[in-house]
Amino acid sequence: MKTEIICFSATGMETALTIAAGLGKEANCTLWVKSKYVNEDSRFQAVQERLPEWTAGHWGRELLVFVGAIGIAVRAIASSVASKTSDPAVVVLDEKANFCIPLLSGHLGGANAFALQIAEITESIPVVTTATDVNHRFAVDVFAKNNGLIIDSMVLAKEVSAALLAKQEIGVYSELPIKEDTLPQGLCLVRSRTEAAGYPLGIYIGVHVPSGWFQRTLHLIPRILCLGMGCKKNVESVRALELFEKVFAENQLDKRAVSSLNSIDIKKEEKALTELSGELGVPFICYSAEQLKQTKGAFTPSAFVRGVTGVDNVCERSAVLASEEGQLLIKKTAQSGVTAAVAIMNRRIHFE
Repeated sequence: MKTEIICFSATGMETALTIAAGLGKEANCTLWVKSKYVNEDSRFQAVQERLPEWTAGHWGRELLVFVGAIGIAVRAIASSVASKTSDPAVVVLDEKANFCIPLLSGHLGGANAFALQIAEITESIPVVTTATDVNHRFAVDVFAKNNGLIIDSMVLAKEVSAALLAKQEIGVYSELPIKEDTLPQGLCLVRSRTEAAGYPLGIYIGVHVPSGWFQRTLHLIPRILCLGMGCKKNVESVRALELFEKVFAENQLDKRAVSSLNSIDIKKEEKALTELSGELGVPFICYSAEQLKQTKGAFTPSAFVRGVTGVDNVCERSAVLASEEGQLLIKKTAQSGVTAAVAIMNRRIHFE
């Protein structure tokens, strides 16, 4: 984590130091001061440029804390604000730490949670204004973040929140286990497409592409699919991509659910596989033949693969090994010198 704390007065400097000490080393705080009227302090770096320029230069951080007037913070961040899916958490405190306000990215960026933490550190009053928090209703973006789910549509996510605030019921279907008695108010668990058809708006949690479920479906995607692949030496990169596309299309799997690409260590420099991992934006993890041999399960054996690699199967075994004792979802598929298999991690959905 990387945190920037900026202040504008001697009193603000004391508050900034209190925040940094309370957040601890894990927050990796850098202290800044922009003022002509404070004494030099080696613990602080001086801001020389205009505030909007300084803010733009630090916009990639996880947390920005302004200790000063909220108007200063608003003008500082205005030109940098882009999207709630990418903007950092921005928190503002007055220099005397009377109030602590999450200004931007309250849910996805975590500003609300940071503000509550900082308020406790500084003994200030947290001022949280997001509607779902104020009304104590389910916030789909916080839920998605806490469960590591990708939100397919922020437009539909907003509609879900608006519907819940209007005290409408939202259907929920999940491919992953859910404790029904933990469902927040307004959410109703459904178990079939027939049940789902009765809800104008619903949430589908799963690795498959939702089809024929709710009238309007917000898809939340867990990144829990482990793709295992093997290939002939120097196979064309396009062949690995083609097989991946085929396997996922035929099984109606969402590509965004992939968490890693996996193979055997003798393939760690194989261009077709390294390029595919880059295309998918996931790590390429390779295992030794001995590690793959020790993987438990029933796998599709190949004498040819054993002769080349020392283990009877690469794609299925590497997928299952990466899934941390998960299950083989798609068995070995071969095409044009490439093999692929998919395993799924064991995960539960938590609403608590």
